[in-house]
Amino acid sequence: DRGMYRAKEKGGNCYQFVSDDLNAQAFERLMLEKGLMRALSRSEFVLHYQPQMSQDGQLFGLEALVRWQHPIRGMIEPNEFVTIAEEAGLIDKLGRYVLRRALSEYTAFCDELELTQPIKLAVNISPSHFLQPDFINQIETILSAFPSDRFYLVLEVTEGVVIQSMDDISDTMEALRKLGIGVSLDDFGTGYSSLAYIQRLPFDTLKIDQSFVADILNDANNTAIVDAILSMASSLGVTVIAEGVETEQQCHFLEQRGCTLYQGFWFARPAPLEQLLERGIFNTVKPEICTSETEETVV
Repeated sequence: DRGMYRAKEKGGNCYQFVSDDLNAQAFERLMLEKGLMRALSRSEFVLHYQPQMSQDGQLFGLEALVRWQHPIRGMIEPNEFVTIAEEAGLIDKLGRYVLRRALSEYTAFCDELELTQPIKLAVNISPSHFLQPDFINQIETILSAFPSDRFYLVLEVTEGVVIQSMDDISDTMEALRKLGIGVSLDDFGTGYSSLAYIQRLPFDTLKIDQSFVADILNDANNTAIVDAILSMASSLGVTVIAEGVETEQQCHFLEQRGCTLYQGFWFARPAPLEQLLERGIFNTVKPEICTSETEETVV
């Protein structure tokens, strides 16, 4: 059975030998799945925030990133447990937990520092959660517990949501916009990218996937893709953020091509809000970015 499932995970049409290593991986996965259920009930998940910056070092947004503070293994990165949470049917519950926690931590942080300038707060939402029939009601219920003037909430989704019913997705996005909530398309260019749905769906932001940024200095194909994304977004009036910017050279190269907003280690690594404060991240805020085009109250 282990060999069969491993072969399926690799896409099929292959064979797998069952080994001690495979047994150990299966056992580790089982332990993580069981641990996830406990972790949600015990609030073992913590949030780190990665700043989104302009090229001149001004803060315009924060992305909330979940970490698992495991009682035995210590801090576990999301790439080790998010897929397991999806397959175990826990990803929606985890998504609601992250959204509530991000809103709670950030509003308390704003009150403590007496910050008056709203800053974008981006939170990732899984495709299965985004596509639930009562998704809007869930969001409204969560938001009702928090002040409406502290930040501009942005929900980040991957391209997996757009291969579903275009009309349903469009209705959901319009309902979010009426609530003053933006929608960002994460990892753009890596999946089912299509000009058709970018034109039809009201995305506020496109995030250039870090795989293109990593080799942009040496790979002409990546450069061409980034140029095309920037040109398309400019013509459609959509904001673009380059992810995974790790060097000054990458930042300068992207700036020359018209990209002005970035997220990556070159500017700041993800950290708790208090640590970002100590690093001086909140010293400058880019006010013109932190607005909503809707007539509703900005959340």
